[in-house]
Amino acid sequence: MINRISHTLVFILLLLGVTSCYKEDVIKLEPDFEVEVVNNNYSVPVEISITNNSRGADRYLWTFEGGVPETSTQKQPGNVVYRQAGTYQIRLECWFKERSETQTYTLQLDSAFRADFNFQIIENAFAPVMLQIENLSSGASSYQWFFEGGSPETSFEKQPPQIRYEEPGEYTIRLKLLNERIEKEITKTFQVLPRMEADFTATLAFENEDREAPATLFLQSYTTSVLQYKWEAPGGKIDNDTQENTSVYFEQPGKYTITLQTDNGKETLRINKEIELLPNTNLLSMQNIRLGVNSSKEDGPFFSGRLRRTFLEKEIDENTVKSIDFAFFAWDSRFNHCRFLSPDGVHDYTFQFLTGANKTYIVNDLTQANLSFSVAAFDAMQNDALLVPLEIKSNDTGDLYFEIDQLPRLILFETSDGRKGAVKIKEKTDAGRNSFITVDIKMQKK
Repeated sequence: MINRISHTLVFILLLLGVTSCYKEDVIKLEPDFEVEVVNNNYSVPVEISITNNSRGADRYLWTFEGGVPETSTQKQPGNVVYRQAGTYQIRLECWFKERSETQTYTLQLDSAFRADFNFQIIENAFAPVMLQIENLSSGASSYQWFFEGGSPETSFEKQPPQIRYEEPGEYTIRLKLLNERIEKEITKTFQVLPRMEADFTATLAFENEDREAPATLFLQSYTTSVLQYKWEAPGGKIDNDTQENTSVYFEQPGKYTITLQTDNGKETLRINKEIELLPNTNLLSMQNIRLGVNSSKEDGPFFSGRLRRTFLEKEIDENTVKSIDFAFFAWDSRFNHCRFLSPDGVHDYTFQFLTGANKTYIVNDLTQANLSFSVAAFDAMQNDALLVPLEIKSNDTGDLYFEIDQLPRLILFETSDGRKGAVKIKEKTDAGRNSFITVDIKMQKK
């Protein structure tokens, strides 16, 4: 009986051992893992995160084709970095004792995704403009270009054709890049300058306002988008014919054409102006000049033929004193004690001393001089022929006073540099302390 129980016990123990071995051998081995692309960035460099969800394994071998690291035996291998674009296999082999199972994952990585371009304006930025585009982008599978105001206005090529802009203004170039997963956009702006425009004025020099030869004209250009200037004036002498602004001198009377040619590398314009210069009369004529009495604060008593104007005493300085030809002196509005003065002697008649003033010879009273000159002759003068023979210096009566009782009245003068002239007093005006006389003046220019 005891022997039978022993055999039964051995059988049961053997059966339990076999059953136990069978259960151990049938443990399920399931390799499984997840791949996450960090920041969802598939453009290299790319970092991925691995999460191992495998079951039933006690050993692991990871193979990361093209990655860093390339292999790992850790259950959780951590992050892997890929620096080159391409298609890669991630392989996990799991073991339990002698059994193994494998799972693979295919990873597609894109080139570095970069949105950038350069542009170059061909020749210059003056309208019309041709634009050359250089695409510096990478990692995209398609390109969309938008050229606001350009021709063409769009392009889907990686390297678009040259773009033409007809009108001046600020323009935007927009590039949109796409691949299967990413879209990026970049914009840049540039300026198209105005088309070339050109004009100019030819202004007579101050002393040539009577349009008589010889004469100098100042040439002032009014241009936009110009790179080069060329002046032409047949019959004249141009100071500098390639400057933006210059001057031209004409010796003889006649009709002349002045031309400005402008160029900006794309266009050329030619503008012509006509000028006519009259024969030289060598006579300066000025009408209705007001000369104030000694106390006047409004009308100056000093006159300059070169500057074509009168001066108050306080307006005369070291730059203008040598241009003063004469001064008018009158005590008050009664005009019964008057005389024209040489600039170098005005300090004897209530005026201040004028340092550097010139000498002028004056005939205040024609009845006291051995000269023949009439109001009719004055009015008829068209040139300096009547002034040339007058012996004013030897008939100087600058120290004589006169009373303005009968009008018109003539005064003769000759400056230190030999310019002769005549003053016709036409009218006297009683305005109290600001009283004045009105005169016409004719004098030699040289």
